[in-house]
Amino acid sequence: MLYTDFAKAFDTVPHHRLIFELKTYNINMDLVAWVSDFLCNRNQCVILNGEQSSCFKVLSRIPKGSILGHRVIFNICK
Repeated sequence: MLYTDFAKAFDTVPHHRLIFELKTYNINMDLVAWVSDFLCNRNQCVILNGEQSSCFKVLSRIPKGSILGHRVIFNICK
């Protein structure tokens, strides 16, 4: 039996690699640019008890709960 967790797969793929792969499949460049704008140049930090951590660049991972991340990008990549 094989179990596959696609959400985890999207958490581990670097954004630059996903964009490269989309380009190699001859996907419309406007769509590739749109996906790139959605994924790239994101920062993340944590707020706990009113204290904020330092922010850091997010280099992989699809934003959780987004329609784009879990529906559109998955369908593009399969």
